Amino acid sequence: MLLYQHVQQNALNQEQSYTKGKLAFTADLLAQYLYSKCTADSDADWATKYRRRLFLAERPLLSDVLLFKAVKMQLKECTDVSVEEVRTADAERKDSRSMDTTMLVTTLELVALEQLIAARQELVRELHSEQFPVLNEFEALHAYKCGLFEQCLEMCEHYVRHVFRAGFPLHQFHFIGFPEFLSLLDGELVSLWGVIRLLHPDPILSLCMKDFGENFVIYTVTLSLYLMAQSHRKLGCKSVRNTLHLIRFARDRLSKDCHIDLLVLKLTCRSLKLYSDESTSADGQFTR
Repeated sequence: MLLYQHVQQNALNQEQSYTKGKLAFTADLLAQYLYSKCTADSDADWATKYRRRLFLAERPLLSDVLLFKAVKMQLKECTDVSVEEVRTADAERKDSRSMDTTMLVTTLELVALEQLIAARQELVRELHSEQFPVLNEFEALHAYKCGLFEQCLEMCEHYVRHVFRAGFPLHQFHFIGFPEFLSLLDGELVSLWGVIRLLHPDPILSLCMKDFGENFVIYTVTLSLYLMAQSHRKLGCKSVRNTLHLIRFARDRLSKDCHIDLLVLKLTCRSLKLYSDESTSADGQFTR
């Protein structure tokens, strides 16, 4: 659709009569499509009704036409194939495609982290000191994604304790506003960011860090504490008291303006407490 818009505007020298990037459906046509999916109408009946409404529409959108063509193509492909064969083939194709996609994404993430580790290492080498602790957070993320949870835990805990001994300086942060960096994080952080963006889509709102415009950040110490908690869970550690104490210590020393950090630490603390309660309960049942 974006290619079509580009050709229409540039090759044909036509001005766009719609807002750029706003891809949508005509309400009446979309309602017809959704109604057909919720009723017993066959795909053929839906295609006939939809075509009639499409012809009568005064100014249909390109999305409306593509939706019609997509369903028509599916109908054509399924004409000479039994329902059972289609279901079996779809299931096999979905499993294979899901496996291939997962492996590809994981490989790309690890390659990206390896490149980021090398780029960050020079900064760590130049700046790190007892009074100015610096962590190669990409190295910690790489270890976490590779399943090296003990290594990730040791790395993050060493950095956090360095920060506390230095008087809790907050000079290193990690961008999460960019999709490229967000995709490297764990699922819970990605979900939290998604909820924040749904509730506050306007970057000018109070949740926005004024110093960084639209680019939300969290401090590296916050990311480290989160990775420590997740590593504890992955390793099945029974005692998480020290990590909970570190999380509370960091949360009490953060400014109220650090909205995202406080949310992440609150999520981390609650998640770790639930894990601790479940572990204690499981051990009690086993003992009994």
